[in-house]
Amino acid sequence: MNPPTKDARRPRRLDIDVIASSITLAVACGAVYVLMTNWLGPALTESTDSHAIGAMWAVISTIFVFRCSLEDRLDDATIRMSSTALSLVICLAYLLIFPVTAIGIGAAVGLSSLLAIALGRPQDAALTAITSTVVLVVAHLGEPTPEWIQPLLRLLDTAIGIAAGLAAGALFTSAFRRDQGRVGHGSATSEQKSEGRGTS
Repeated sequence: MNPPTKDARRPRRLDIDVIASSITLAVACGAVYVLMTNWLGPALTESTDSHAIGAMWAVISTIFVFRCSLEDRLDDATIRMSSTALSLVICLAYLLIFPVTAIGIGAAVGLSSLLAIALGRPQDAALTAITSTVVLVVAHLGEPTPEWIQPLLRLLDTAIGIAAGLAAGALFTSAFRRDQGRVGHGSATSEQKSEGRGTS
């Protein structure tokens, strides 16, 4: 995704589309959190701390992929899933051999970043490292769930959050978005982009 232009960062008028997108995102995140904390977490017999962090992780995934543009939604979903999948492999291998320690978390973070770059996805490096940190910390808190299953549970959290974000973005686009030249939540409008090109 391209970084926002200087004009894109100017204050925007809170028109109905902006308000509707914020409400849609809020409802989606609230629904995901309730689903994860009240139903899925208890069903998986996770500890209270573990499924609360899992719910937070799912909500973050929802926010991450909520866009009005289908292309942007799919791009962000790909980044989120690829980062989580790479982190899953690293953390699963680690947890099958070693206990969670500060040194281990640091090693997993460094390896996550290096592998993402080596695989030609430098844009995933930071997110993969963050995911590995969350997975290992939650694994340490995850009694009575075995530590090695935590990466799989966080992948499930991510998938649920992504599905909710994609659905919420599609719902908003179909119900509220009238001008196809405008982009989604937190981005510049096409008019703002045109103004930016005209002044450059």
